[in-house]
Amino acid sequence: MKKTLPVFLLFVIIVLEGYVVLSSELLAIRQTIPFVGSGTDTVSIIIAAVLMPLAFGYQAGGRYRPGFAANGRYHSIRRKLIRNMFISMIILLLGLSYALINVFFFALIKAGITHRLLLVTLYSAIFLVTPVYLLGQTIPLVSNYFSKQKLAKVTGKILFFSTLGSFLGAVFSTLVLMANLGVHHTVSLNFI
Repeated sequence: MKKTLPVFLLFVIIVLEGYVVLSSELLAIRQTIPFVGSGTDTVSIIIAAVLMPLAFGYQAGGRYRPGFAANGRYHSIRRKLIRNMFISMIILLLGLSYALINVFFFALIKAGITHRLLLVTLYSAIFLVTPVYLLGQTIPLVSNYFSKQKLAKVTGKILFFSTLGSFLGAVFSTLVLMANLGVHHTVSLNFI
């Protein structure tokens, strides 16, 4: 049986998903600049490492069906959402930590990997693909809590709030948080 969440909370989750995905993308671009530069080629790899997993996450979230796992535990939509968010948070926390990024890139360079496109590709594959894929599942999973009777209206509203979150992630995180608090504190607030 699926438990009902308040509609307000569902839209808060959708806004936060959009915010976190886009602000994490921008923070990843900003954090990797000292190591790979700010050229459109390196930025495009990070953007691609966000967009494709997001698309595959949407598809996977739409196919998810709650049920009993092999271990006998029931895996609800709520449990799946919490698990996805927790795993995403841990990976993004590591991947956006400047201290870890510094160690990561210097280890790769010391190992002989010096081509900046390969460096940013490895970074994106390790620290962006999985969390964005998991976060991409949020919208289709949350949509299970809405009535199917007004699907078009609910879908439009869900996409509006997700895009609103992305807009806030782009504008608020860069123009307000990064400009006034710095990148480090913006990364910290991204997880709160």
